[in-house]
This record gives sequence, structure tokens and C-alpha cells, in this order.
Amino acid sequence: MHRIREVIDKPNKHVVQTHYHDVRMLDASTYNAAHIYTSHNIFNLIMARALRLPLGDF
Repeated sequence: MHRIREVIDKPNKHVVQTHYHDVRMLDASTYNAAHIYTSHNIFNLIMARALRLPLGDF
């Protein structure tokens, strides 16, 4: 995020997730983007991972 701010100071409206890393996928919400785009396959992996977490971790 700091590297992005070095280039542009506007808010993030869109995040595109091009691949899956189990540890990083839920971090996309930290960008506070209005829209997060990904493929159906990656979306399914994200949901499978999210459903294994306790509710307090969302």
C-alpha cells in the first residue's frame, strides 16, 4: 500500500486479484476498495478458506 501511495494519492476504487495465496487473500479488504475482482476459481478458493475461519477472524 505504501508503494501505491508513492505513485498516486487517490483512493482505491478497484482491486484485481490475479492469483491465490492462502495467507494473503483476506487482506484485499485492507485496500477499502469499492470493488474486488477475481476469477470464479479464485473466488471459490477464497470462500473455502473463509468458511474454515472462526467468525471473529473476518
